[in-house]
Amino acid sequence: MNLADTYPNNALPVGSLLAISLTMAVVLAIWLIMVFRADSSQSKPAAGKQLKVAEPAATSEDKHNGTGQAQAGQREGASA
Repeated sequence: MNLADTYPNNALPVGSLLAISLTMAVVLAIWLIMVFRADSSQSKPAAGKQLKVAEPAATSEDKHNGTGQAQAGQREGASA
């Protein structure tokens, strides 16, 4: 008795393999098209124009330096 005959045949038919490969190819093509369309839809500046860079917003450190430093200086001066 051959032991290989007792196991089920797990090989997929050619039609199923073809369907799987075509589905994967179509999904890949759709994904690539979406990526390139998203890239091209970004607004690109015209030649010779520079992009304006926004000023950075004040950080919490900047906000607290004004009054916080003055109060700390007064406390240090009082103790000296």
